[in-house]
Amino acid sequence: MACAGRRAVPEIPSNEEIVELLKQLEEKTADDLESEALEFVSWDKDMKKNLEQAVEGVVSFANVQGGVIVFGVEDKVVGRRQAITGCCGYDLDKWRQYIYENTRPSLSCAVEQIRVPEGTLILVRVGPSPTERCGTVGGLFKIRVGKSNMPLDPSMLRREQGPALSPDESILPRVAAQHGGNIYLMEIDHTDPFVRVPDAEDMYDI
Repeated sequence: MACAGRRAVPEIPSNEEIVELLKQLEEKTADDLESEALEFVSWDKDMKKNLEQAVEGVVSFANVQGGVIVFGVEDKVVGRRQAITGCCGYDLDKWRQYIYENTRPSLSCAVEQIRVPEGTLILVRVGPSPTERCGTVGGLFKIRVGKSNMPLDPSMLRREQGPALSPDESILPRVAAQHGGNIYLMEIDHTDPFVRVPDAEDMYDI
């Protein structure tokens, strides 16, 4: 028996399951088939827009339980032949590199293609972030909620990140970065505990 109140983790569909789902496009739209772990995205002639949508989707899924983004399917069209437009003119290695370079922390995603009778689809798979919340290099943080990618509540993000450093505290990482990256908490008999950055001046303010 399932525990009351426990939220089920969405299952990320396999390639084979996605191919089976596409059969339902004769009677449903791609939007009807989406879930917390699956998103269909139409293919744009502007490659930059496709890549930006991939990055946005990746961080949204990574901030929950992971998921897969399928490019080359119109999301509000009924009829398989009309809905599946396919993708063209892409380089999968460039997609992987773009996603890695434009996410923070940088995410390595599985980017692959599958061929169906109507054309070729690009699949971008991402797992959940193992540590911190993920965002874009431009500072955009989103989260998957149902079938939508929603902005992450800034107050939630601040709580998770902890309190901001004071002006005095912010000196420490800057000085440490210039002197090897190490910070030590020191304690000797004739003074209170103090902070030392090797090869830099000691900081005695407790």
